[in-house]
Amino acid sequence: MVKDPDGSRILWNNLQRSPSLTYAIAYLKERYKEYQKHQAEKKREITIRAKPLRTMVNLRLLQINYINLEGQFQFPSELKWLEWKGCRLKSFSSDFGAKKLAILDLSHSKVERLWSWHSNEASLRKIRNLSMPGSKIPDWLCQDVVTFTERRNSPLRGVTIGVVVSLNDQIQDDSRRNLPGIVDIQAQILKQGLPIFTTVFNLNGVPNKGEDQLHLCRYPPDHPLVSQLKNGYQILVTKRTPPFMKGVELKKWGVYLVYEGEDDYEGDEESLDEGQQSISEKLAKFFSTFEEDVNVNSEYSCDQVETSVQETRGRAQMLCWACGLN
Repeated sequence: MVKDPDGSRILWNNLQRSPSLTYAIAYLKERYKEYQKHQAEKKREITIRAKPLRTMVNLRLLQINYINLEGQFQFPSELKWLEWKGCRLKSFSSDFGAKKLAILDLSHSKVERLWSWHSNEASLRKIRNLSMPGSKIPDWLCQDVVTFTERRNSPLRGVTIGVVVSLNDQIQDDSRRNLPGIVDIQAQILKQGLPIFTTVFNLNGVPNKGEDQLHLCRYPPDHPLVSQLKNGYQILVTKRTPPFMKGVELKKWGVYLVYEGEDDYEGDEESLDEGQQSISEKLAKFFSTFEEDVNVNSEYSCDQVETSVQETRGRAQMLCWACGLN
């Protein structure tokens, strides 16, 4: 059976509230147990039919890592978490669906751009974490320390952060091949230059050799990174010192403070000037024109999790359970 993610999610929340080596180790151990379970199975790539997904209207969580979907498909509108590591598609169709998607993990995939931006802006409105191969971040993100300034009639409604990470091949660390993600990139709130709050990013997947990986994190108003900001405070993105994983490189990062009214428009924005478009629309446009030479190995490495038939049977049981979620 696929492990219920609640256990690792609790540990992840603990790590976000109080970043420390103890919590990081506990979280990684929990994720590594699942990784070992996958590695213990007989590895082989499989293909499953996409048609049954159409009937799973209440599906919330879908994990189809290193699986090929056969036939046309549209993800259920209620889907909130899609984990598709190793996805072989170059992009998704315009009828992607999943308007309530919060987590999209496409690490180790061949995805070069997501979809047609004018028809899928709504699919990014609820997104909280997005991971995929890539070496660029939106140019409207401020790539420097950001200072928060209060606006009388426009309260702060969120913080959007994009980062690009990679691994230095010259620095050896045998332990990182067994880790499910990176916990060394963090955001800090600074007061007069000194950190008063620190949170680590949920960066799914460890980049392959020679691969840049793009991560987008959007924080809602109730997250401490947003709620604890006061006039004059600053946000800095940095790497943990010393790092938990050797060789991690923070190649790019950018921050955008989202004020009230900047992501509330729900009409057709295609004809609007860029300065008038919502944040979700700008993100959808960025990910639909995301064209570059994405360096992805043609074959899965021995360090990646390839799904076996036995895992698929377990996922099938998990999907049945997910369909009954309220």
